[in-house]
Amino acid sequence: MTASSSLHHVVFAVALERHDAVAQMFTELGFTLAPTELTELGLRISLDWGHGIEVISPIPGSTAPVSASVSAFLDSKGDGVYTVVVWVRRDENEAPIAASNISNRVERPPLSGMTYAHGR
Repeated sequence: MTASSSLHHVVFAVALERHDAVAQMFTELGFTLAPTELTELGLRISLDWGHGIEVISPIPGSTAPVSASVSAFLDSKGDGVYTVVVWVRRDENEAPIAASNISNRVERPPLSGMTYAHGR
């Protein structure tokens, strides 16, 4: 039996000065966020993989493309939902639907079958 498509996690982009407060809010709501920095991406991250919540903030001065993308998002839209990650089955019916309805699709080789997508 093939697994169905499902929501994997939601990524919230927040300004660095509000990162701790937003992480604390999710902690008070019952999530367990683990903090880390991915300097190669230029991001500070707090995430609860088990419950599908990720909070990201660009590291000041980073020239990494991901950090620049998050900074541009924050400059134009402010804090908010940055990415919704959906697990999509690789079958002939669902693949074309996913491909035609997302604006930025990135395959992550270690997680075969995982598609990261920014909505339009």
